[in-house]
Order: sequence, then C-alpha cells, then structure tokens
Amino acid sequence: MTTRDWVFSIGAEGFFSGEQSYKSQSVEGNFSANRVTPELKIRLGFSADHYESHFQFDESTVDSITDSLFFNGMAVKSLNEHWSVGAYLKASSSTYNNIKFSFSPAPAVEYNFFSYVKVEVLIVPLFTCTLDGFLRPRTCLPSAQSANPCRFGLSPCPSI
Repeated sequence: MTTRDWVFSIGAEGFFSGEQSYKSQSVEGNFSANRVTPELKIRLGFSADHYESHFQFDESTVDSITDSLFFNGMAVKSLNEHWSVGAYLKASSSTYNNIKFSFSPAPAVEYNFFSYVKVEVLIVPLFTCTLDGFLRPRTCLPSAQSANPCRFGLSPCPSI
C-alpha cells in the first residue's frame, strides 16, 4: 500500500468580526483520508473548531469560548462483489455540548447495488448498531437536578 492508493483532503477556514462592544472569531479545520479498492474500503475524517465571542456591557465583559473535536472512521472488507462487512467508529468532544468524550462504535454491513468496477458511490447501509458513552462533567450523577446524566446503551437502528 502506497500513498497513491489514498485520497487526502485538507481544509481550513476562519471568520473574524468585531465592533466597539462585540468581537467574534472562529477557526475550523478538517482532514480526511480515504482508500477504496475492490477488497477494502477505509474512510477516516477528523475536524476541529474553535469559536470565541466577547460582549462588552458597560464595564463588564462576557466571554463565550467553545472547542470541538470530531473523528469518524470506517473500514469494510468485501465479502463478494456486493456485500461488505466491517466497523464504524465515531468519537467527539465538545465544550459547547458539554461532552468531555463521546465514543460510538458500530458494525458496518453494506450492500452495493453495483460492483466496484462499475460504480462505488451507491451504498445502502442495512443495519447500524451503536454503543454511545457520553462523559459529561458535573452532570454524570443521576439526580433530580441533572438533566443530562451519563448514558450508556445499545441501540439497533435499521435503516435503508
């Protein structure tokens, strides 16, 4: 396997705005690496963002700062011309959503209506099953005051 077998993508953007009583900035970046062959498909994606806003009210300032990280990965191996099986993984953290770490693995089962030789883009996932684990600081103990306790569960989600 060489780098010729992979397709890489990188992106970044920023936004900056301000006036006398308000300043805002955001910076976002992403990276992906994909490899598709008749035997194996690998898709990896990573993104990060940072947002800041500062509001001036009389003699006080209100600051809002959020950071997020996201990762998606999938690897499936072809069983034959139409069927593939493998795994999917999603992980993230977000200060905006108050999620310290979220981890969601899932099996991947794919049926391709057309063979790889003809076209690779028409894929229908037949079944997804995820195990979600959210670690939320200050809200992980179930109580009357906690609207978002930690949750762990297995949730089958048939889809077409």
